[in-house]
Amino acid sequence: MNVSNLRAVVFGGKFSGKTSLINTLFGKELLQNQKRTAQCQKHQGNVYGRELTLVDTPGWWKDFPLSETATFLKKELIQGVSLVNPGPHAIVVGKKHGFS
Repeated sequence: MNVSNLRAVVFGGKFSGKTSLINTLFGKELLQNQKRTAQCQKHQGNVYGRELTLVDTPGWWKDFPLSETATFLKKELIQGVSLVNPGPHAIVVGKKHGFS
């Protein structure tokens, strides 16, 4: 499969390194003075000859049950997927100690 424009959404708990991963893949600090991602942000660039689109999403508190997660946060996470039409090729999920 030869895909020229790769699309992915990066999900994870608070402080799991989502923004750092995106900065590393693009090789620069896209979000230099930002402490926390409050809204989904779409980033595009060329990485190793391929157009890459990544969406950074807000994090959630990992130890809280879904029922206690704020409605606006749930809506924002869904919005992140809609930013990569017609849909993401991959969903990257951050864990406590890195990504999988």
